[in-house]
Amino acid sequence: MKKIFTLCAAFAAVVSVSAQEREIMSVASDDVQTKIANAIANPIDLSDPNFFIVSQDKKIYPEGTQDAGASDVVAADGVPVTLKTYIWEYATANVNLKAVSTPNADASATDAWQKRGNGTIGEDGSWTGNEALNVAGCDPQFLYGTSAKNGNPTQSYKDFYEYNNDGDAVHRVYDGPYWTPGCGWLPKKGCYFLFTTKANGKLKVALWQNKNLASRPLYFIDGETKQALAPGSIDIVGFMQNNTFEKDADGNACGTNKYKLTENYLIVQDVENAAPQNRPFFGYFTFEVQAGKTYYILSSTSQPGIFGYEFIAGGSAGIRDITTDNASADNRIYNISGQQVSDSYRGIVIKNGKKFVK
Repeated sequence: MKKIFTLCAAFAAVVSVSAQEREIMSVASDDVQTKIANAIANPIDLSDPNFFIVSQDKKIYPEGTQDAGASDVVAADGVPVTLKTYIWEYATANVNLKAVSTPNADASATDAWQKRGNGTIGEDGSWTGNEALNVAGCDPQFLYGTSAKNGNPTQSYKDFYEYNNDGDAVHRVYDGPYWTPGCGWLPKKGCYFLFTTKANGKLKVALWQNKNLASRPLYFIDGETKQALAPGSIDIVGFMQNNTFEKDADGNACGTNKYKLTENYLIVQDVENAAPQNRPFFGYFTFEVQAGKTYYILSSTSQPGIFGYEFIAGGSAGIRDITTDNASADNRIYNISGQQVSDSYRGIVIKNGKKFVK
């Protein structure tokens, strides 16, 4: 009797999970578009003494170099530049998305958020465009998204303009602007997406990444550890460019082409010896999330576009393949979600591809 009860309870749990409704947010919806319009109309001033603009008669660095100390940075008339940040948020029952865009100092509001088309629906209900993005039954829920034109994500850095010998203003940065794994901090400005989750489950985010994928890594960051999730913990399906996707055996274009992140977080096809291509990419990025945590999505050298997300609540995460670099293969420890943890972490962990209990 006890065995039968256990089996019934297990079956009931499976049915319960299967019956859960998906939480879906589409950037194309009217309410999200209203939030984006409000963000563009009402920017937030981001005043920071680390952001400067210099006058034409100042030469703070030798032309073409950035080897001067921070104390050599001089503001024009002593007045720091005020950057504009454009933020919109949207929440479903268990997920809150905060989209941040801080363009460079010489950018306008139109550089903050721009529509990025993916397809259209006709009056008869038919739809055309980049069908491959719509993986789940070719459902056209993610027809277009939004992206920022400029503003790479950084914590804080010297952002200023100097004038070259021709009198042209040249944008300069100082003190390592790019986010890199292991840097120990989270972005304060630039373009990034921040997700806060209230339940365990799987989060599938529809993203666009600009061309030249060989130089544009894409990071999924655990806001607690400030570390990027292991590349192998991100499932990716999608296609490169809107005219290069393949159809399945029945002629359906549903974007089931598999991709992966390399150990350097670059998008490549999930085939042997694949190399990043100089093409834009559309696709779904699925990873497991935990309740009460935050996750950042960003590219250190570009501004990804977002089309929406889908969340399905579920149990604890499963074991995934972990990718590590050779230099730290003996030191990195991951939990069962594929997230890097410190040596003080207790529970089921993975080290060098092997699972054990600490």
